[in-house]
Amino acid sequence: MSGLLCPVFATSFPLAGSAFSNSLVKRGNPTSSLALSRKEVVSKATCLACMGYSSSLIYRNFGGFSGDGTTPLILYGSTLLLDWVHRPLVQKTHNKKLGIATATLMAGSAVATVVSFYKADDKAAYLMIPFLLWTLYETSVQVRRM
Repeated sequence: MSGLLCPVFATSFPLAGSAFSNSLVKRGNPTSSLALSRKEVVSKATCLACMGYSSSLIYRNFGGFSGDGTTPLILYGSTLLLDWVHRPLVQKTHNKKLGIATATLMAGSAVATVVSFYKADDKAAYLMIPFLLWTLYETSVQVRRM
């Protein structure tokens, strides 16, 4: 990708997926406690934008999916996927144990992503820390609901 296109795409891709995921939660039950408040949406959007930009640093500096950036980017993708499916899955199944399990998997995946990013580029790892904190918050919310 070109110099400017990669960071723009990488930053907007997680935001678009999260917006879609949140719309599924609201569509299923507009008064759901799983729907994010405005403050939470802004906080999560900031975390996802940092996360997306950090992935663009790994992609650009380490050869994308064909170079040394393969493992960090795969971990990033799994973290992103878990983030997108967590809330709609919990709302659809109404299973609190599943909510805790997916939130814990997401937090573990985020930790693995930060560690792999740190091994490749410490700046990219530091940009992932807000998302890691967000996932730890999300996990604590799920445990409290139990």
